[in-house]
Amino acid sequence: MVDPNRNNFIQSLSLELTSQANRVRNLIGDSHWLSDGSHKEFLLSNLLRRVLPLGVTASRGFIIAATDHRACSKELDILLLDILHQGPLFDENDLVIGTPNQALAAISVKTRFGTSELSSVLENLWSAKDIALMDDPGIDVWTGGFFYYAGPEQGASVNNQTVVEKVKTAINEHVHHMEGGERARLGPNMLSIGTDLIIQIEYDSKGEPNIHAYSCNKLAFGAFITGVLDHVSSKRTRQAHPLVKDLAELHFIEVHPAN
Repeated sequence: MVDPNRNNFIQSLSLELTSQANRVRNLIGDSHWLSDGSHKEFLLSNLLRRVLPLGVTASRGFIIAATDHRACSKELDILLLDILHQGPLFDENDLVIGTPNQALAAISVKTRFGTSELSSVLENLWSAKDIALMDDPGIDVWTGGFFYYAGPEQGASVNNQTVVEKVKTAINEHVHHMEGGERARLGPNMLSIGTDLIIQIEYDSKGEPNIHAYSCNKLAFGAFITGVLDHVSSKRTRQAHPLVKDLAELHFIEVHPAN
């Protein structure tokens, strides 16, 4: 008899993405990075579609403000919209356009982690929250950055403490030019960096980011997906997603910045 094990289910999500991520690269090498990047976005969005509740879409897209027809977010690699009661303004060829009241989450996907890639992710995610808050300060759009590799390529040796220090520096530089309240509302909520590092960002009453990083033994992808599902669940049912409790029991090792 096989006993239920939801931790193994979380691990299977990570393993699935890991095994699929390099199929295009293995066949075409370095000849077309754009196609490889698009494939990685598709893999994550396709997995999310399978586990998200009915009435939530996961596609490339834009958020446009209902109060200002000229205000539009940057293109978001994965935009989660709640379409249970209101359809998107546009939905064609895996591209959606929705309004802030529909936006649940925005995800920026990168093949590798680096300073320029991190900056791009922060700018894209900032635009999603900025447009949403333009319509309603109470709107809570969850944002996350997803990096398939922690280094320049798969398997590259990476010091997690150095990565966390880079994240801390980039987020502080990104939010400190804003007023305190704006910092808390515009910063990212979670970053998954390679298969082993997950970073959660919380903000105090002054908008100062509190960064909690964990080494999670190849479960980062599953932890990130659980974070997305938990936010959607909290919006739909006002309750935590059942996988969150299982994830908390795994006792990940906290990683502190190098400095």
